[in-house]
Parts: sequence; structure tokens; C-alpha cells
Amino acid sequence: MPQQLYAEIQENSKYAYQADWQESPFPIHIEPDIGGYVVVGGVGGRFRLEDVNVYVIEDKQKILIK
Repeated sequence: MPQQLYAEIQENSKYAYQADWQESPFPIHIEPDIGGYVVVGGVGGRFRLEDVNVYVIEDKQKILIK
């Protein structure tokens, strides 16, 4: 059964200011991108993996993936 991925912007990311504008964690999906912005979702639209924490939510608990 597929699971929905979620992300939260890391506090040390240059995109941290966007965290105040959106629900957190926000739903995402992963797409190839030659610039490295493979995380798709949220207000900014695209993020690098190093800018976000990626989760699965199971039984109302966040499970950190990365």
C-alpha cells in the first residue's frame, strides 16, 4: 500500500522563512530534477533533500525517513 510522503523545511535551510507560510508537515512527492530540487510540494514548490526532513505519518505519528 503506497504511503503519502510529507516534508518540513529544516531550520538551517535558506528556505526556512517559508515554513511560516504553510502547514507543516506538508504533502510532497519526488520527481527527477537536474538541479537537485527533487522534493515537490509546499509553498515554495520545489526543494532539495538537504533542505527538508521527509516523513511518513502512520497512526498519527511522524516517522522520519530523511
